[in-house]
Amino acid sequence: MTLARVENFLAHYSSEYYDPVKAHEYYLRTRELKGRQSTKGMTEQQRQGWSYAKKQIAERQKADVAGASESRKQAVERLRETAQARREEISGKLRSLLETISAQRSEAAEAISADQETALTKLVADQKAQSAEIREAAARKIAALPPIPKGVSDEQRAKLVARRAEQIAEVNGSAWTDMVKLAVQGYDDRNAILTETENKRTALTEATKQQQEQVRAEAVSSREIVSASLKAAVEKARADYEARREQTKAEYEATAQREYDAIRTRV
Repeated sequence: MTLARVENFLAHYSSEYYDPVKAHEYYLRTRELKGRQSTKGMTEQQRQGWSYAKKQIAERQKADVAGASESRKQAVERLRETAQARREEISGKLRSLLETISAQRSEAAEAISADQETALTKLVADQKAQSAEIREAAARKIAALPPIPKGVSDEQRAKLVARRAEQIAEVNGSAWTDMVKLAVQGYDDRNAILTETENKRTALTEATKQQQEQVRAEAVSSREIVSASLKAAVEKARADYEARREQTKAEYEATAQREYDAIRTRV
């Protein structure tokens, strides 16, 4: 194909990868480079066109691959930012729950202490009332004892006085026994109240611990899910990029072959 025929044909051949002037300039700079397609049998004009077109195709391919790589990097960065935001959300929720549990424990502990104080106060009041009742009952019994009649002999009076003293001692002794029983019962009741309070506090501490462990375990599980999801998403982004790169490579190889065939047959 003569130069005149080539120039005449170029008026009818158009490609985004081919520019005859730039092709000639590029060919002069890179004439020693060899591609996959053979230039054997090509005219000088064809070799120049193919060399330049191949360069343009390679640059386009490189730009597309770089763009895909940058898109992948940005996507991965967004994924990591989203995961970090989710982790912070989980941590914030955990702190809030732990604070709520702590506040509930303090409130419950105060209620337990208040219940104990109320029970002890009532116990003391009941003991005082019962103690007063025992004393008053004893006083009524003593007051109800018949008086020593007047006009009796000294001997009879002495007997009656002795008998009255025995009756008074018997009433006081019974009252003292009741007072001791009341004191013992009060001691037992007080210990029962303290023991019940301690059991409630122990149960509260255990329940609080279980709640804290549960919310912490849920937070750990949520973080693990976030990490696993991030890892899977990053891996998918990498796989998609690799697939896109291979697809781009195949597309540009096909483009290069079409350009090669077109230059070889039409230029």
